Amino acid sequence: MTTVKRFLRNVRALFSLDFHRILWRLTMMEKDIRGISALALATRSESDDLWPNPAPHAEINAHEFKAYSQNGEDGILLWIFSKIGTSSKSVIEFGMGSGRECIAANLILNFGWSGLLMDGSDDNVAEGTMFFKTLMPWEAYEKLDIRKEFITRKNIESLIQSRKDQAEPDLLSIDIDGNDYWVWETITSIRPRVCVIEYNSTFGLDPVTVPYKADFDAYAEHPLGLYHGASVSALEKLGKKKGYVFLGCDSRGANTFFVREDLAGVFGPVSPDRAFYENQHKLKRGTRDVQFEIIKDKPLVSV
Repeated sequence: MTTVKRFLRNVRALFSLDFHRILWRLTMMEKDIRGISALALATRSESDDLWPNPAPHAEINAHEFKAYSQNGEDGILLWIFSKIGTSSKSVIEFGMGSGRECIAANLILNFGWSGLLMDGSDDNVAEGTMFFKTLMPWEAYEKLDIRKEFITRKNIESLIQSRKDQAEPDLLSIDIDGNDYWVWETITSIRPRVCVIEYNSTFGLDPVTVPYKADFDAYAEHPLGLYHGASVSALEKLGKKKGYVFLGCDSRGANTFFVREDLAGVFGPVSPDRAFYENQHKLKRGTRDVQFEIIKDKPLVSV
């Protein structure tokens, strides 16, 4: 109720503010709106239709809700860390976008995490910097490391080594719409407790990925953006090689979730065919068969 009252007070205050303070006030209102939404989702009953998920395919799907994430990842991550705990409350995220819908935002803004956030877009980095700077106390914002970087196999390890916070991260998130498989494979200097890696549902369950290309751009490769990344099975196999246990996918068909095998005893086994979801956004392009037909001549690597 306090959050709702504060939001209504901010609405009234808008009409008496100088222009230079309006942006700050609007940003604070956005935080309140998201907080109200998150509270409603977290306390919803079985009859609520606030988050119309498909039927759960794995245990993680029963815990989905969205505060700042693009889909239900916020709820999944809070549930996972409630089971395994945290060590550093540090995150590394490649592909943060503008920060408003990234994996790390809820943990940073509401749970005191810090870490390294990167994106290849100047606009995204500028907007993300303003977003976090506006919503965080200065001493907390100073612990964040936000950079404009285009991630490759060649630079990934040096970027990890150069971050402000040298603690072993609790969370790694890779969402770069391209070389996700190859970048994760290359990382050996850290072993986060949890990894979130984007998958491409258009590839179905075959263990395949796009070939590595240092300057990969999904929309340059194909204008519909259907050709990128790796399948859920390819990532599950790679995770196993790296010492991670596959926990499932979010129900919007965007990300896979892994936990380090020494922490995985509290979770049941999940197979890619059981956990797989179609990407809800890509279904606007047609069924998975239709999507794949569009890009069938593009090269793929079996792993």
